[in-house]
Amino acid sequence: MPRTPPPLLARLTPGGGAAEPRARPRLAAGPPAGPRPPPASGSRPVPSEGAADVVAAALAGVRVTSTRYTHADLAAPWGIRFAGRAAAMFHAVERGPCVLGVAGEGATIRLGDGDVALLPRGDDHTLADREGRGARRVEFAEGKGSVVAPARPGAARARFVCAEIGLDALGARSLLATLPRVVVIPAGGGAAGGTLALLLRALASEAGAGLAGGAEMLRRLLEVAFVEALRAWLLSEAPARRPGWLRGLRDPVVARALARLHAAPGAAITLARLARACGTSRATLTRRFRDAVGEPPLAYLARVRMERAALALRDRPDQSVDAIAEAHGYASPAAFSRAFKRWMGVGPGALRKGAAGPPGPGEGGPPPGGRPALAPVGASVDD
Repeated sequence: MPRTPPPLLARLTPGGGAAEPRARPRLAAGPPAGPRPPPASGSRPVPSEGAADVVAAALAGVRVTSTRYTHADLAAPWGIRFAGRAAAMFHAVERGPCVLGVAGEGATIRLGDGDVALLPRGDDHTLADREGRGARRVEFAEGKGSVVAPARPGAARARFVCAEIGLDALGARSLLATLPRVVVIPAGGGAAGGTLALLLRALASEAGAGLAGGAEMLRRLLEVAFVEALRAWLLSEAPARRPGWLRGLRDPVVARALARLHAAPGAAITLARLARACGTSRATLTRRFRDAVGEPPLAYLARVRMERAALALRDRPDQSVDAIAEAHGYASPAAFSRAFKRWMGVGPGALRKGAAGPPGPGEGGPPPGGRPALAPVGASVDD
């Protein structure tokens, strides 16, 4: 009996839609071994009016703070494990197949040539040549490193690049909150699949070239490929199945409202003015916005204001707290401080001094249990 994939995972089909579950239970249905069909032509989803501006704003907040990676070239049997960490994980499969398993989920995801898997919250996970394979832990350190399994006659080989992407938690907070635990973009899939494929070819070429400056080139390529993979997923139909602003972009009325709220969150916005600008009634806007996004328009606006204000407090030390409060729609600095502390857990002054608490999901930093270490070049990683 087919099982619907859990709501915390999304996968794109080559045409950009969400994949249907197979008869065998999986987190997401993977493609069968063998040749893959080409991406369907004309299947690029067209976002609603205003969606492009909202997606651009979300991607602008994705600031990469650190990148550590390993290039794996493994001969079956093999299995590697990445412990949970406060950073996003990125896997680009140059040659497969391989199987991705995520802690807490009983099913696995099959990855093939050219597939990309993102784990935005850095959940504990494994990659292996088949289901049920034992896995050894692999970690990262500064600089370039490779994980290699000795060649065995007739053994199937797999090659892929794995990266730990540290993100600025404040800037990426809104986007990370909407993403599933695992996002899979198949080869050529999504609206931006062609660009991502070019980046993955460049990654594979650079990883195997051994040229001077290769480590820095790989870091830069990984940063761009990570953001491009996010864009491919955001522009697909998969987000429409998840509540939040991503689903709201598929509703023309809600998308117009989102665009206006993101364009000028500090403006004097009332529900009546917003409804008039969207060409609908207050009741209709509230209902459609709540159904899609999960909260009323003005509650969403308050959150956007707090997110923008937090970035301004941290990144613009020349501005006073009063000025930032006014710029983000608060005439009273005291009211701003109370609202900010409810949302952030610390007051504006404390955040400015660096007392914003522990890293949020996706922020860079070592995983629990100590400083990461990289399996050295030539290390054997097999069963």
